[in-house]
Amino acid sequence: AHHLYQRSQHPGQVAKEAWTHFGFPLFWSTDAMEMLEILLKLGIRDDRMRDAINLLQSQQDKSGRWLQEGDYFNGRMLVKFENSGEPSKRVTLKALKILQEWNR
Repeated sequence: AHHLYQRSQHPGQVAKEAWTHFGFPLFWSTDAMEMLEILLKLGIRDDRMRDAINLLQSQQDKSGRWLQEGDYFNGRMLVKFENSGEPSKRVTLKALKILQEWNR
């Protein structure tokens, strides 16, 4: 009954909205992409992960990139890696690695 980022009691309903916004670095938080990455590294592939894969694919732009959506910095770091709302090299690389592993 459990899915990666959706409520178990109400499939199709997002459990935590922040899990659907991808960014770097995550610090203490997480997102659906990080959960996919961890499960795939552990060798786990399950059809219940498909909705998170679909979410990941749906956020790819026409240029094949993903945006830096989460702004987890909030003044806690001296340097910003990337600007929120702009294409992200780190998020794109991570997303492509996840999709490559999923499609093996």
